[in-house]
Amino acid sequence: MAALPLADSRTSTTAFAHSTELATRFETEALPLLDQLHRAAYRHTRHRADAEDLVQETLIRAWVGFASYTPGTNIRAWMLRIMVNV
Repeated sequence: MAALPLADSRTSTTAFAHSTELATRFETEALPLLDQLHRAAYRHTRHRADAEDLVQETLIRAWVGFASYTPGTNIRAWMLRIMVNV
């Protein structure tokens, strides 16, 4: 049986730096919209608990797909579109 190749430390470091950069961008660009997302979700559901669930699911899906978000475009519209599609 052939041995599995060991992970290259440069690849691991690069991947970690990329994920850290994405996390920082998400915190600075997406999280400030939290109040707006809550208001939109409440207008949509008219129920506080459902609105909170909707926002949570929206944030999860936004985080998972954040690597595909194009910086400089309208992040509010992008996140509201995710919310509508949940």
